[in-house]
Amino acid sequence: MSEKNEQVLDVRATLRDFVSAQEPGAMLDYLAVETATGIKMDPYGRAELKRACRAARTGYQTRYGRGIVLTSARNALEHQQERIAGIGRHVDRVAKASARDLDRLGSEMSSSDAQKMIANNAFLATVSQSQRLSVPLQKTLPVFVKPPKSES
Repeated sequence: MSEKNEQVLDVRATLRDFVSAQEPGAMLDYLAVETATGIKMDPYGRAELKRACRAARTGYQTRYGRGIVLTSARNALEHQQERIAGIGRHVDRVAKASARDLDRLGSEMSSSDAQKMIANNAFLATVSQSQRLSVPLQKTLPVFVKPPKSES
């Protein structure tokens, strides 16, 4: 095995062991992870940390620019709702593109293909509507850093 592959495997093993040792619901600040493991938390390190969470079969939520929060009984529902909202947004995009394609190309399609596309659009509309009816995600207010006061 090449030296590079061994380094990657060492990084993954270190992060997986680190994540496995954490309590559910722990906030893993990138700086704290870097200090504890010695692995730089650049974009590569952050991706490897998330990979380690998946390898340890631990759910997580990303806190942009700060770190990740491991899933616990207290935040599992919020984590699920965030993922469902992402699915809903993806379904909406697919439904819009599919409807545009049907409008634009429906007359040129065979009748069986057009019927299948209409059925698929109905399915996508149902999924999209059911996602809107589900419990809305409780949004948290973003944290803004106050600019330094300028001396006038």
